[in-house]
Amino acid sequence: MTQSDGLARRFAKNTTALALGGVFAQTAIILVEVLMARGLGTEAYGIFATTHAFTILAILVFDLGSTAWTIQEGSRHPKQLAALFGNSLLLKTTAFAVLYAVLLFMLPFTSLDSEIRVFVAVFALYGFGLALVDSLASVYTASQEMHINALFQALSPLAILCVYLVVSLDGRSLLDAALAFVIGSVSIGMIWLAWTWRNRLRPAARVREALSLARQSYHYGISSVLRQVYYKTDIVMVAFLVGAAEAGVFAAALKFLDFFYKIPLLLSRVVSPALFAESRTSDPNQSYETLVSIYSRYLVVLGAFAALVTYLSADTLVELAFGDAYASSGSILRILSMVMVLKCMMIVCEGVLSSLGAHTVRWASFATTVVINIVLNLILVPRYGAEGAAIATVLSGALLVGQFVVLGFGRRRVLSALAWFGLPSLATIAIAAAVGLVSVPFPLDVLAAVAVLAIALIASGVVRLSELQRFGAAALGKAAPTE
Repeated sequence: MTQSDGLARRFAKNTTALALGGVFAQTAIILVEVLMARGLGTEAYGIFATTHAFTILAILVFDLGSTAWTIQEGSRHPKQLAALFGNSLLLKTTAFAVLYAVLLFMLPFTSLDSEIRVFVAVFALYGFGLALVDSLASVYTASQEMHINALFQALSPLAILCVYLVVSLDGRSLLDAALAFVIGSVSIGMIWLAWTWRNRLRPAARVREALSLARQSYHYGISSVLRQVYYKTDIVMVAFLVGAAEAGVFAAALKFLDFFYKIPLLLSRVVSPALFAESRTSDPNQSYETLVSIYSRYLVVLGAFAALVTYLSADTLVELAFGDAYASSGSILRILSMVMVLKCMMIVCEGVLSSLGAHTVRWASFATTVVINIVLNLILVPRYGAEGAAIATVLSGALLVGQFVVLGFGRRRVLSALAWFGLPSLATIAIAAAVGLVSVPFPLDVLAAVAVLAIALIASGVVRLSELQRFGAAALGKAAPTE
């Protein structure tokens, strides 16, 4: 078996494990939020979604980029994993304690009513549970043991769902949701930590080394915070500009985007260790360039298919999941469907830029996009409501990808990136527009559109049957076919 065959087989194994675990996890968490949205109503669900966005932002602040740095350096230097893991945990625990104390001090001075203050105070503890799970996942990502990640990261949402079903038996409230997220995430995180401590490695931490790690990883931290601000600016501004009820409607549409986003994000965790390992030299070799090509093309193809199916099925998806109270989310979801392609492009670009050490391009591009996205929301949301926020997301997303490619990819990759990103996007838009001009019943229109897109991508060379055959053989544990 050649080295490339071994790499393909490892990718196939890790991708399969994370795909199964990721889909299961996202299904469980979507079910929790659907139950919440139906039981709480649009306004309370909007409050939950807004608080969730701020909590994730806080997690990224006290993470300081240490999770991504652990994956990068752990992939390159496996013997350093125990120290990377331990110092990352020390940073996160200390920063979380400080931020949580500040939150508890400030809450009584806010204008929020007592029920919402209690909800925020309890739900914030979810940040610690999720940060712990992310730290543990970074160890197994760096070690290419994705089946362990898949298991525990699937158990966490399942635990949240089970707890929520129990605590909400006597009625549904925001506090029920907070308790479910905190108990489910923290319990699985502690079990995973105990299992890792006993069977895999023990974290080793020193204050001086933790501070050194923070100085090395802060580029990742800046990019992560700016990314979260960009991703969640829309829902926060909808809540503040037009009300929590409209934010709840927007959050329902956004949940389908979040569900899909988990898939390319998990795939990036499979590929990123290989990108880091292959890009150690200042002039990446041919295997690195091949990996970038395959990674870029197929992740964007995944986004194109998801966008097309979502666009054509938006109203049906919203009605089945959230009910008639969220019917207006359908038009929002149609607009957001194109973001599925853009998110795949962003993930590809971030992975390539990180592997090349172009961290400044990452965070500078995010910073510019955040400002423009805020301006677009200020202009569009008061006039168009949640649909205006969705339009702002699409426009700013296209701008962000453009900055990544032009500023960070270099001349030799820009033209390739335009083909990898442009052809699937244009084909998706053209097919979606064509379906709107003919009268084909659902779901036949979706099936026909998917078939046409597949033919177009194969004919253009974006999708190559020989590569799919090779990956399939690796997934089945067979020898890859010779060319």
